[in-house]
Amino acid sequence: MASNFDFLLLQKRYSVIAKTALEAEQSLKTSYPKSVVLTSRALKLAVRWMFTHDAGLALPYREAIARLIHESTFKKLRSAEMDVIIHYILHLGNVVAYRSMDVGRDTAVLALRGLHSALSWMAACYEEEFSPCSFEEELLPEGGREKN
Repeated sequence: MASNFDFLLLQKRYSVIAKTALEAEQSLKTSYPKSVVLTSRALKLAVRWMFTHDAGLALPYREAIARLIHESTFKKLRSAEMDVIIHYILHLGNVVAYRSMDVGRDTAVLALRGLHSALSWMAACYEEEFSPCSFEEELLPEGGREKN
């Protein structure tokens, strides 16, 4: 079955990120909140991967995700648009996970679309031969529900 995150499967080093992103996408079948939480988790894994594999990023004393995304070398690397996407996904994931907020399909799809942009940006930063592909809503599974 085709996925919006198939481009990650081409590189073995992204396997954990790819698995989580694919799981977030497939979770649309069963639960929109679960999809959002997994989307946030995939983004966190990607940010941590970047700090682990990029010597140009200065790892802060504490490795909490909030410190990582606000670290100055990481902020310089990304655009203002990517900054908005990262903050949106992480905030939404926290609200859904810790405040039991229910979300609809549109919100879950928006988070997945943002994750696709963020992971495409990451791949473009680290892959010489990367050619971006667009997010295709037609590849998303149907179903799901809004309850946590």
